[in-house]
Amino acid sequence: DIVMTLAKRDWDMIIQELYKDAWLLPESIIDGYIRSDDSSIRQVGAGGQLTYNQAMQLANDSSNNVVTSLTFKLAEMKHHGQLLRMTPQESDKVAAYLYQKFENDDDLIRVLFLALPDNLQFNFVKRMEKKSPAYFCCRDMQVIHSDAALQRLLTRFNDPEGWSNLAKNQYLSTSMKQKIWQRALSHRKNNPKADSAAYETSADMILSELISHGEVDDQMLLNATALIRLEDWDFLESALVSWDNLPAVVLKELQQNTPRNDIWAKFFLRQENSSRAQVDEALRVYYALDPDALAQLDVLAKQPDRIWWSTLAKSNLTFFKFGALNNRHTPPAVLAAEIDPEWWIVAMNNPR
Repeated sequence: DIVMTLAKRDWDMIIQELYKDAWLLPESIIDGYIRSDDSSIRQVGAGGQLTYNQAMQLANDSSNNVVTSLTFKLAEMKHHGQLLRMTPQESDKVAAYLYQKFENDDDLIRVLFLALPDNLQFNFVKRMEKKSPAYFCCRDMQVIHSDAALQRLLTRFNDPEGWSNLAKNQYLSTSMKQKIWQRALSHRKNNPKADSAAYETSADMILSELISHGEVDDQMLLNATALIRLEDWDFLESALVSWDNLPAVVLKELQQNTPRNDIWAKFFLRQENSSRAQVDEALRVYYALDPDALAQLDVLAKQPDRIWWSTLAKSNLTFFKFGALNNRHTPPAVLAAEIDPEWWIVAMNNPR
């Protein structure tokens, strides 16, 4: 409402200050800005949630600043999945048009890079590889979504620093992650001193990044579970236990040969895939010195699953309630009935 009130004031100085909030403006207001004779006003319009037609109109703007703002906004919307007024296909068409129009402007294409379709990302990587071999090192490797480009970069930067940067990329395929995983493990085995002296580029850190970003399959999580049992993998263990939705098969592995204490109990109580048996054991560990809580669990043991989870969710005992409201086995009707301001957000975040 505040932004709309300001936007309706026909005062350029105010409108120019709205560039950070332009994404809140309706299509009609953005249309007015795009038609302005003042390029600074059109630049504000370029920062809004654009339709395909608006974006194409701005792509042909006479002002470099307006076009640069458009490319930045397209890249931002594509990267964060915030395309509200055009489809991903329409966004790709605008990006491809800009790429063809400004193909020789490396600086502009670099701003546009995240909005480019996979094939054009790959083309730009190959082109810049010839001009500047180190162009796509470091941060850029962390945001590329073209699988072909990522494969090419893995070949070029096939060392711990390259693996470290690629491991942070949320678009990595599981097959690429497996390659980096094996290479980092092999490097640690063959160069133990160098690996232990490293930090960002250590195998421990690289593997922890691989399971912290993007798509991760069950086998990778199981491999991580096996590793942390054998040696000191502090970063990997921290990354693994930070998950709240570990698959049941991984939880089963983590349950075995693990010391029972409050930390162990809270971990299983916040997992959405913990089984009834795991939650029951976790509660018995946590409330080991509370005979009343243990007695309640003994009584509940005879009840069917629906009543068991529902009773926990309605309990006055904090971790009874915590374990149930986090868990996907709890009936949706029970979650929907939660109105306590301290607990309704937990219930709302339940996958069911």
